[in-house]
Amino acid sequence: MSGRLTDDTLYERLADVASKLVEEPQHTGLLAKLLTSAPGTFSDVATLTPSSSLVAVELLRIRRDHGARLMATHLPCPDGEPREGEDTPTDVAMIVFYIPELAAIAETALLDRTRIFELSRS
Repeated sequence: MSGRLTDDTLYERLADVASKLVEEPQHTGLLAKLLTSAPGTFSDVATLTPSSSLVAVELLRIRRDHGARLMATHLPCPDGEPREGEDTPTDVAMIVFYIPELAAIAETALLDRTRIFELSRS
């Protein structure tokens, strides 16, 4: 078992994982899977990732060694008002990554649901 991490260090590690999930295109499938769950229902991110992925390995290691999980949910956002000469933003979801053991939000992101599903099929 690894040495005890401070809450700040543990938070930083999980927030870094959450940021990668939002920013790196190889995680689009995970985001699509999350968006198919009921809005407002939290899922353990480790269960959404393929067990062989580096993210799954990192999350399982953190849970084993430090007892912390990274959970995620999504909520629909109201459609936006169009700006002059622009399309109206529609079908936007807010993704929230949460660490229950620290009572902390690790990351939030606004994503175009339609685009996420298109990318996950390609």
